[in-house]
Order: sequence, then structure tokens, then C-alpha cells
Amino acid sequence: MCIDEASSAYWFTGYREEDDLPQPPDIPRPVADARTWLLSAGWIRAGGLISMAERPRS
Repeated sequence: MCIDEASSAYWFTGYREEDDLPQPPDIPRPVADARTWLLSAGWIRAGGLISMAERPRS
């Protein structure tokens, strides 16, 4: 799977295919940890982990 080098997707921890993810670039992590229940756990309970094959609706 190819991830845009300018994307924060390397640091997203909600993918189903955890073992298939490429290693993040050797730069400081550009995103902060979620501080609310909804962003840290609630979204997973509501819909589950996200597949790398999922795409936004057109």
C-alpha cells in the first residue's frame, strides 16, 4: 500500500491491516494523540477499524 509522504496516515493507529503498513518516515510525529473519548475510542466502538482499501464516497 502506498501512502502519500506528506500525509499523517503513517501515524494513524486505526487500520485493520496493521501488519501491512509501511514504516513511517524518520521525522518527528506531526500529529497529537486524541484527548477525547470519541476520538480515542468511541469511533472504533461505533464502526470498527478502517481498512486500507476503504475510500471516501464520491
